[in-house]
Amino acid sequence: MKFRSTLILMAAIVLLVSERPVNASTYRLEPINSYYNIEVKYDEIKAFVGNRNLDLTVTMSTPASVQIPDSSRLALMSVESNEETRIKIKPLFSTARTENGGFVQTVYHYKIEILDGLEPRMYPLILKFSDPNNTGIQRYVDLFVGVRGKGKLRLVEASFAPVQLNSVVNIELKFANDYPDYTINIDAIEISSDPPDIIRRATLKDEVSVLPSQRGNLILLDSGLSIDPAQQRSVNIELITGGMTSAQQWLLGFGDSSKLKFEVSYNDGYGRKVSDFTTEANVKFKPRDSYLIFMLVVGLFCGTLLLLLIDYLVKKRVITKGGLLFFAASTLIVGFITAVVALVGQIQIVAFQKINLSYDVPGAIFVMGLAAAFGGTYFIRNWFDKSPARSK
Repeated sequence: MKFRSTLILMAAIVLLVSERPVNASTYRLEPINSYYNIEVKYDEIKAFVGNRNLDLTVTMSTPASVQIPDSSRLALMSVESNEETRIKIKPLFSTARTENGGFVQTVYHYKIEILDGLEPRMYPLILKFSDPNNTGIQRYVDLFVGVRGKGKLRLVEASFAPVQLNSVVNIELKFANDYPDYTINIDAIEISSDPPDIIRRATLKDEVSVLPSQRGNLILLDSGLSIDPAQQRSVNIELITGGMTSAQQWLLGFGDSSKLKFEVSYNDGYGRKVSDFTTEANVKFKPRDSYLIFMLVVGLFCGTLLLLLIDYLVKKRVITKGGLLFFAASTLIVGFITAVVALVGQIQIVAFQKINLSYDVPGAIFVMGLAAAFGGTYFIRNWFDKSPARSK
């Protein structure tokens, strides 16, 4: 009676937990018969491409109080993989022991080498058992192979308008999970700029809990942002931008080479963290309209002062109108010759390499104001001096 009760209890336990992970690295196999409970254990965190020393154990447990018939006795013959060229499995040794819980255990030890070049995904391992009838019994356990660098996260699209300085900007990032079997959990997103120090703070707008961060442009996710295998997910982020940080930016703006940089840290659901994902997107940084208007006013003011200074020097006979015309003509000639030489010889003028004369460049707006004040005032004044009302 006691013998039958023990068998029934053993069979119930095995059926309840068959093929279900006991913890992060232990799996119970589908039962072969009612006498054996078979577990496979390996450290999933260490199951990464390039690891040549992954330990795997297979434990076969039987109740110490039960006499196993000869026709039901099992032994593990081998553990194999269909990827023999990339996943090499070597048997080490086996041990027998009796646990305090009243179970006799036989533990088989193996070493697995996961060679470079293997794709990160799930690979079945084949466990071959022998019995007195030589029926060729096989069971399977999954080996979850991952990577610790150059993972399968990909930025599909970064959507945002031109980023204005000293303002709040909303951006949308769409990520793709290219793992066929693993769910990606994004742990952190850091956003920076080139040129640096433009992004002051980044805030996640999706309904995902975040952790406090010491750096304003770093978003730390509490429970992770999950992306299912072979799926995509959009992330909405609010950015607070700062102002211009150098004299070159104050005068020449940012040009067309500005970028937003994204550094993402994530795991594949099995404890393997990938932190080398870095990508970037081209962006247009624009000064605030108030600053551009300020530069226009400064240009108008400087142009007016320059015109008054020239008039003063002409009236004091320090310079003559002929001298002014000679200076202007010689400047135009030299500039024309330089342009022709550069065009014919395909010479790039390094001094002008980063100058972008568009309407959002402070320097261009300043020159426009300067030219408008200097030239416009001069012609308006001449027209006024020559008008019939003035001549009377």
